[in-house]
Amino acid sequence: MLATPAFWAIFAGVLLTTLHTPLHGSQFVVLLNEQGLDGMAAARMVQVYSLGTLVGRIACGLALDHYPSRIVAAVSMVLPAFGLSLLASPFDMAWAIGLAVFLVGVTVGAEGDLLSFLVGRYFRMEIFGTALGMCYCALYIASLSGVMLNSALLKAYDSFAPFLWITAGSVLIGSLLFLRLPEHAAGGRGEGK
Repeated sequence: MLATPAFWAIFAGVLLTTLHTPLHGSQFVVLLNEQGLDGMAAARMVQVYSLGTLVGRIACGLALDHYPSRIVAAVSMVLPAFGLSLLASPFDMAWAIGLAVFLVGVTVGAEGDLLSFLVGRYFRMEIFGTALGMCYCALYIASLSGVMLNSALLKAYDSFAPFLWITAGSVLIGSLLFLRLPEHAAGGRGEGK
């Protein structure tokens, strides 16, 4: 499993595309306050984020039923690059922040199911649990790394912008790694319909 290019494409892709996850927790409202939103407007953005996760979960599932999983993964996971870039930019109008938060939410909704689907697609069922567990480690490594990076950058710059720009770049690179997955899955299972 560790010797396969598919494992490393999924692992590195997940790690790079989820480096921004510390922003979804306790830092989310602080980030939105930095964007100029008050408490009520920030609460509305949490609803937009939740709507994005719902849309992402459904849309990704539908797409996986009809299109190659490597393409669905790349498209689903690249969306935060645009959202994070919008948040880092000087465009702090409510519609821009709402779009950014929605795009991040869509990917969060897609990522859990997408990861399980990719592991099921590219690895034999005999090692599914091991492969999935190893790939989920990428999420936890990304969370820890993201917290440490965000803390260091906040201390140095007193702004979320550097972290947002760096993670937007990591998301873009990570999403492109999914395109490196083989066209044909393990055991000759076909892609899409």
